[in-house]
Amino acid sequence: MDLSVYYQNVRGLRTKLSSFLAASSISEHDVICITESWLHPSIHDGEILDSTYTIYRKDRNSLLSGYERGGGVFIAVKRYIEAEVIPLVDDGIEQIFVRVMGNNWDTIIGCVYLPPHTYETYVTHSSTISFITDKFRNAKLLVVGDFNLPSSSPSNNCTNLLYDCYSSSGCKQCNCILNAQNNTLDLCFSDIDISPNITPALVPEDKYHPALAVELDFKPSLTPDASPIYVFKKANYINLNAFFMRTNWVDLYKQETVDDKLDWLYHKIYEGVSQFVPVYSNKSRNFPSWFSKELVEKVKLKKAAHTLYKKRKTMLNYTRFSNLRLECKKLSTECYRSYIDRVENSLQSNTKAFWNFITIARYHRPWCGAIKQLILEPKLVIFSRHTFKAHTHQSPKTPLLICILPNRVLA
Repeated sequence: MDLSVYYQNVRGLRTKLSSFLAASSISEHDVICITESWLHPSIHDGEILDSTYTIYRKDRNSLLSGYERGGGVFIAVKRYIEAEVIPLVDDGIEQIFVRVMGNNWDTIIGCVYLPPHTYETYVTHSSTISFITDKFRNAKLLVVGDFNLPSSSPSNNCTNLLYDCYSSSGCKQCNCILNAQNNTLDLCFSDIDISPNITPALVPEDKYHPALAVELDFKPSLTPDASPIYVFKKANYINLNAFFMRTNWVDLYKQETVDDKLDWLYHKIYEGVSQFVPVYSNKSRNFPSWFSKELVEKVKLKKAAHTLYKKRKTMLNYTRFSNLRLECKKLSTECYRSYIDRVENSLQSNTKAFWNFITIARYHRPWCGAIKQLILEPKLVIFSRHTFKAHTHQSPKTPLLICILPNRVLA
């Protein structure tokens, strides 16, 4: 499969959240890059995109950037694509980079917004590009964004620094599309032979920033369809507590090395958890829960029409695909509004529907590696007062939570 990347400077999403969510939910793009999101931490991920996307955000930090409003970038990747954010030092630069794993090579996708600023801002961004290209030498690179080059000072020095930085990394500027003022503000740097195209915008576009689409000849690695997780809220804690009560913890001290002790403890924890904590296979949805059957069928037809158009780029195929896309966008907006109305109208009679809506809207951002591993592979034990007292001859005021990470024990 090819990887479809969408980019737009949206000039603020806070008043367009519903329309953006409805439009992106029927989008054929695998990756969505947005600059000038104008978002802040109080706006949850689920208010921006549906659960079929994983979103990586860098909202504006007013303390570091010196600006009170505006700015902000994010990259959203379809959940069936294996990807991870690249950790960077929070230096106030509004940039984010995501590593998309591939079958043959990886691709680094970056989204950048540099407000009209001084030369030092471009120096910092150039250092980030050098760091990424040095760390991921075998990966391809695609960076899109609004660099505000004409407005920066000194303009020529900033332009030369930026282009020299990307040139030394084997990249060139690929976007030749002009805006309404016959300028190109949004740039696209890559070491891949690509040609950005104008594409229908997810939200009304600013005349200075046309929406762009990039098609990459790249086969991403796919995540498993189902990730089994332990459902601790349905665990049999009486039997689990009894299991740990029966455990002869003296055997732990009979192990010779620290590694042996840790392996013994992990084995005993997993033995108890696997017996008394049920496992749930979290099968990801292909479509949001508020999609109607009609919309699901329309989206499938649109996807098939898009595939046919990419194979045979005739006017007939494009017209059919374009018409289906318009129908899907209209129907998606109607379905989402209807969904919101149902939740509001049932607030008094069906509070569960309301809290389900809140849960979806507040779904968590991607976990970092260590935390994700801890959640998917639990290594923790909650000892009750009685269990703790039986083995330590002490009575703690609260239950003791021991959280175990590799080579580390946190209590």
